[in-house]
Amino acid sequence: MSRAGLWVAGVYVLAASWISILDARDSAKGGILTMIGAFFVTFPVSAPLSMVGMEPKLESPFVCGLMILLTAGVVYGVVAGIGWVWGRIW
Repeated sequence: MSRAGLWVAGVYVLAASWISILDARDSAKGGILTMIGAFFVTFPVSAPLSMVGMEPKLESPFVCGLMILLTAGVVYGVVAGIGWVWGRIW
């Protein structure tokens, strides 16, 4: 279990949740957060799904939360993998 991966994934979940909440709240007003949006927060999961025609309905809080958690898993895996490689090199 990678502690660095858990920390980075935890910070990601907090930041992504904050961005998604602000995006949902301010979507009627416009602004920079509506350009970023929940799609870009969950890009590693949403983009492949969109490419195969399974567009996730990120307006739903449940779906958006699920996508954030799946993306946090991807972030954890990347950071843990980098840590594993770093440990093998040094």
